[in-house]
Amino acid sequence: MSGIVMPGKDSRQVFDDACRLIEEKRATCLWFLDKDYRPVDAAGIARCMRYIERYGDCESYKRARGIREWLSRNFKGASAD
Repeated sequence: MSGIVMPGKDSRQVFDDACRLIEEKRATCLWFLDKDYRPVDAAGIARCMRYIERYGDCESYKRARGIREWLSRNFKGASAD
């Protein structure tokens, strides 16, 4: 599995993908967040994905961007900007 969000995924799959990515990149991209922080809504996930895009490698960027784009299309307030 590439980890890149594809059309047709449901919100549970995207949430699970995002949580996996957050845990994978916590030490390298999200070091400034509390170690126990877990986003609980689409806006929180989108914020973490922006951090991963900013501080991660190319593959992480692609995965995070895919998740943010899916969130933007499916949840109000989770902008891909």
